[in-house]
Amino acid sequence: MKLFHFTSRHHIKGCLREGLTKGGIPEIIEFKLFYISNYQWLTSNPSFDEQAWETPSGVLNYRRNEFRITVKIPKSQRQNLIKWTDYTRKQKLNITEHLNAFGGYKDWWLFHGIVKPKWFREVVENPGNNFKP
Repeated sequence: MKLFHFTSRHHIKGCLREGLTKGGIPEIIEFKLFYISNYQWLTSNPSFDEQAWETPSGVLNYRRNEFRITVKIPKSQRQNLIKWTDYTRKQKLNITEHLNAFGGYKDWWLFHGIVKPKWFREVVENPGNNFKP
């Protein structure tokens, strides 16, 4: 199964060296923010321009879609891959509505574990990389 991960210029070298290791799911419980670690975010949508979560917020001074990594999850690891909508249906996260409000959530996938660099098939720089903070 071919999926994609988008990342910033200052994260791409670490991704290429270590794989996708730092992902997680935010969650709010009793007005406190928690982080469910070891879940890597992927998408079935390869478009640089259609990643609604990437809209500059003023909080970050960099883009999170400067590079697109094409990932092929091996068949032996697909049990660790879950569609975002299936995950949230089972887990009933408090933050689901907030995250889904970005749009595009029907394309989102989670991989529980590390996405290894040897699973990367292609790395492409965003042709529109002209963001200046």
